[in-house]
Amino acid sequence: MINITTFTVYKDDGTKQTVTIEPVLIELPEAKHFTGVYRLTDTDLTGTELGEVAFHLYNTGEWEFTGDAFSCTEQDQIVEFIKEKEPFDSIAFSETVDGTEHHYRITDNEGHFGIEKDGIFIGVIEHNEDWEQIAGDPLPDELFEKLVSKIESFND
Repeated sequence: MINITTFTVYKDDGTKQTVTIEPVLIELPEAKHFTGVYRLTDTDLTGTELGEVAFHLYNTGEWEFTGDAFSCTEQDQIVEFIKEKEPFDSIAFSETVDGTEHHYRITDNEGHFGIEKDGIFIGVIEHNEDWEQIAGDPLPDELFEKLVSKIESFND
């Protein structure tokens, strides 16, 4: 997730438009959680809402735009800017645990891997000499091994 920022879009008609890009967060009892959506507003005194760009949960390379303020070419500019500003990569997958399907996201933040389960932070793992969990309640061994496997295969 990137923090609130601005970006200048080169419009198809040769003009420029500066937009504010703001992450959409939801408030959960444990913390605020990024939804994968960025709200776009005009960076002027009006703050007119221009639309939203939503990155797919399981494939952050796919995205959808709402609103009609931008052409496809202009949308591509905004998406590329957001992707370049992302400080980390993330891996999303589903896994059935005890008969219930859960959605996991692993976020790489310079070698520390934040783990979310169903949108809630559950821990951090890292690799020093060996893989180890450094934050959160202890993860079950099978899940821990699955997470490590996903990270290692993603980095290959």
